[in-house]
Amino acid sequence: MNARLLALLSVLAFVITGCGGPAPAGPTATQITRTKIVVGYTSLSSTQLPAWVAKEKGYFDQNGLDVELISIANGQVGTAAILAGQVQFLQIAIEPIQVDLTGNADLVYIVAPQTVLTFKIFTIPTITDAKQLKGGRVGITAVGSVTLTAAKMGLRSLGLDPDKDVQLVVLNSIPNVLAGLKTGAVQGGVLSSPTTIQAREAGMRELVDVSKLGKFLTAWQATTRKYVDANPDVVRRYTKSVIQALAFEIREPAETQRILGQYLKLTDQAQLKEGYDELVPILRRVPTPDLETVKNVLDELALTVPEAKGADPARFIDDRWVKEFEANGFIAGLYK
Repeated sequence: MNARLLALLSVLAFVITGCGGPAPAGPTATQITRTKIVVGYTSLSSTQLPAWVAKEKGYFDQNGLDVELISIANGQVGTAAILAGQVQFLQIAIEPIQVDLTGNADLVYIVAPQTVLTFKIFTIPTITDAKQLKGGRVGITAVGSVTLTAAKMGLRSLGLDPDKDVQLVVLNSIPNVLAGLKTGAVQGGVLSSPTTIQAREAGMRELVDVSKLGKFLTAWQATTRKYVDANPDVVRRYTKSVIQALAFEIREPAETQRILGQYLKLTDQAQLKEGYDELVPILRRVPTPDLETVKNVLDELALTVPEAKGADPARFIDDRWVKEFEANGFIAGLYK
């Protein structure tokens, strides 16, 4: 066999086996196909950190998920997107329950990072008590949104009738609500951290802290039962990623604040620290969706949605995934 033929055979062996060595026994890490999913987040606030951290710190990648994160205008749009199959998971508040009650959409929550409605009602500097807000305009993000619920709960706690004593004004986003307060377009508004910090710096007054009014649902991880049934392992890996992200948030304040600033396009370190310090105490190491919180949501919705009366809270949650990681010691191991 001549030298030219030997050289050709050597090249062929290199191409077939890879670098001339023996063929690998199985797929390498880079050869494993990851599952592509789209994850939506429905507000720009610190409560949305779990998906952001899971993406930025590589937890989705570690668990075989190729995740595209998308910002969605509000919970109603997000719910429509998940029902249409455009996204597979959502960080969202009460909208899935609202849609499920009236349309049998079969949406379900799988992870509950916190059980506090992290909103506050702020007013312009000249309003110092609830009576002065009567007859005024209060900004929310959207009809049917959790900011509407927060507004109604907060106003009722102050002795005001949210349907008669004020005009609720849709402003599409939390930053827009703050802008409305600054321009005087509204006299009150529902805000979340770290926009609350910016409001204080602008001289706005905190009228009521809705988080003090009891357990409630905000920024839970949701999907559809149809997706759960068809893709249980993907749901398990997604849940694991979120649990890891929550542990990172609790353990790593500086890097978590950097990620928060990245997504909020905020560089003020004092605001980021205050937003982080406000969030971490309410994070749950074992983020199991619970019946009491869902029942509180149903009780609130029952005031305006007849279908909420007597609805079974268990129909809206699937807690087996978090319970699995608690039972096998995975969650405890993240905090050792």
